[in-house]
Amino acid sequence: MPTADEILLLAEHFSLYFTIVIFVTGTVGNLLNLGVLTTLKLFRCNQCAFYLIIGSIVDTCQLSIIFIISILPFIYGFSPDNIFIVWCKLKYILPQLFRLLSTSIVCFAAFDQFLFTNPQYSMRRISSIQLARRLTLTAICIWIIHCIPYAIFYQIIPLNGCIITNTNLIHYYSYFYYPILHGLFPILTSCLFSLLAYRNVRHLVRRQLAVVRRRLDRQLTAMVFLRVIFFVLLLTPYTIYRIYSLNDLMMTYGRLYVNNFNNTNPANNLLIYDDNSGGQQQFRFEIVLTSGTYILVVATFTNATTQPFSIIVTGAQYVTFI
Repeated sequence: MPTADEILLLAEHFSLYFTIVIFVTGTVGNLLNLGVLTTLKLFRCNQCAFYLIIGSIVDTCQLSIIFIISILPFIYGFSPDNIFIVWCKLKYILPQLFRLLSTSIVCFAAFDQFLFTNPQYSMRRISSIQLARRLTLTAICIWIIHCIPYAIFYQIIPLNGCIITNTNLIHYYSYFYYPILHGLFPILTSCLFSLLAYRNVRHLVRRQLAVVRRRLDRQLTAMVFLRVIFFVLLLTPYTIYRIYSLNDLMMTYGRLYVNNFNNTNPANNLLIYDDNSGGQQQFRFEIVLTSGTYILVVATFTNATTQPFSIIVTGAQYVTFI
């Protein structure tokens, strides 16, 4: 039977290698998207292509930050966010900022395709490159402001590490941000406008459009539609988990502070990142050794974000923050 140290070493190496693979493949995919969308003349000055370009840039930045966050503990042998206050704040602010931007871009692209393929000319006029730039700039400003409270209330607490110290912010995170702002709202919005755009494209043949233009519309809509599919598939399980977690009475305040860890062995963490078209999920496996028995606790949450909830393993005298 493997020891706790052997399991920890295996988990660390697997996490490192898997993170490298995801970073390399995701970055290459985003760079290929940028190459295609920025070189072909058909996609120049196209608002949907603009959204896809911005989305690829944001996703590349997000992958890079996640890679840096994952690789630093292996380089230095400790987690810098528990020592350096600046890194404590940036570790959670930057991934959240780029994650919200990526989510917004997906919704904007789906909405733009609905307008661009609409049979009514008045609706098609709304879709423009100027609108795309304004929406993107507005989203950047809003999400930067949204991250300011986290820059203020993330602090390094002895024994607990880098955590949120404001209870109201934890409640906002638990009851609105995860289930609504980063869950149901973008899922429903992107699904709705993607389906409406798909319906419009199927009727493009009835309109007096050039064959090349009709083909371009179909290609862009297909790209957005596939992006939305992966976005929904990766985000829906986590959103369901967040909503279900709200019904657990043990999670009333979003997290529990633990002062006594007597007779508890350290947990061994395995972090797995799964990315496709900008949608990312992180799975945390806690393997707890107690009385000679291994207990596996599985939880899902978005990558590199704060610890919104606590899980209590009954009978194991063990509490882990996730």
